[in-house]
Amino acid sequence: MSNENDLGLETLLAVRVQLGVDIDDTLLKQCFAIQRKYQFSPDRIQSSQAMDKLVDAHVEKTAKPATGGEA
Repeated sequence: MSNENDLGLETLLAVRVQLGVDIDDTLLKQCFAIQRKYQFSPDRIQSSQAMDKLVDAHVEKTAKPATGGEA
């Protein structure tokens, strides 16, 4: 990741904290990576599909009930 991209990601993370938005660091970094990967692609569908897949996987993972052995 170049310094410019580091600065962009660091700014995004800082703004998230300032706004008090509760978004997982890993999810935010993965979203940033997808946007960086497809930023110059003329086909915006690739970016959209990748973001949809990532968000769907994250929601599915976090929506699963905890199995902590409680009855």
